[in-house]
Amino acid sequence: MNTQEYISSGILEQYVTGTLSAQEKQEVECMSHIYPEIAAELLSVQTTMEAFATSISKTPPAHLRDKILGSLHALAIEEQSSANIKKIAPVATSSNEKTTEPLDKNNIVAMPFNMMRIAAAIFFIVSVGLGYVLYKNNTTISSLGNEISSIKKEIQLKEQTIALQTTQLNVIQNPDVQKVNLAGIATKSPDSKAIIYWNKKSNDVYLSITKLPEPAADKQYQLWAIADGKPVDMGMVSENNIDSLFQKMKTIGNAQAFAITLEKKGGVPSPTLTEMYVMGGV
Repeated sequence: MNTQEYISSGILEQYVTGTLSAQEKQEVECMSHIYPEIAAELLSVQTTMEAFATSISKTPPAHLRDKILGSLHALAIEEQSSANIKKIAPVATSSNEKTTEPLDKNNIVAMPFNMMRIAAAIFFIVSVGLGYVLYKNNTTISSLGNEISSIKKEIQLKEQTIALQTTQLNVIQNPDVQKVNLAGIATKSPDSKAIIYWNKKSNDVYLSITKLPEPAADKQYQLWAIADGKPVDMGMVSENNIDSLFQKMKTIGNAQAFAITLEKKGGVPSPTLTEMYVMGGV
């Protein structure tokens, strides 16, 4: 795997989102030290993730505020009831003596303890709120990492398509290339069509499928050249995109005609004439 394939694999996004194993993390860090382009891409992904996380940062949901206020109100009522129960009545004395209310040490001790309970409750509720926000942000960042990886794969596929179309255009416009039209066999598949682009200087042969029936799962099309009256294997036709295929085949220096037959998957040493779909003379 080259560096571009490594970058396109999505492992850098997983590293930033923290979804890799310890061994995989070590691998990414090692690769980023060896290859500057991987280090640059890793920095780019980290910057993108951080910018996105900052842009979506938000306060805890509104229902948490109501939950916090409700808890504080309930604690306040509880503390008021406790204070009323613990309040000690004044001690009755004679008319000549002053009434003195004794100091309740339990109340003094209870006050800081109750404040600690309130603070603990507030801390717990706020922690729940912050945990909710962090969870939502981490989920979003992980989703973003998957999306970036998907976009990279789409870009890579489009680049491959553009490269194929560029090759096709260069071949078609080359003055050394001869175009050979392959028409459908009337008794087999009259609507089928294909085109051969044959460079007689380099002996390169390109096949462009215009229309061929979709083969069965155990079948595959095979290209043949007719040279000196004998069939020459030119290779198997790719099973992908059978109706819009442009494929480089085997080279040949001499040919009088080209044909395509439908054979068992993997090909045969000689063509099955009853399974010939298209043919054209040079």
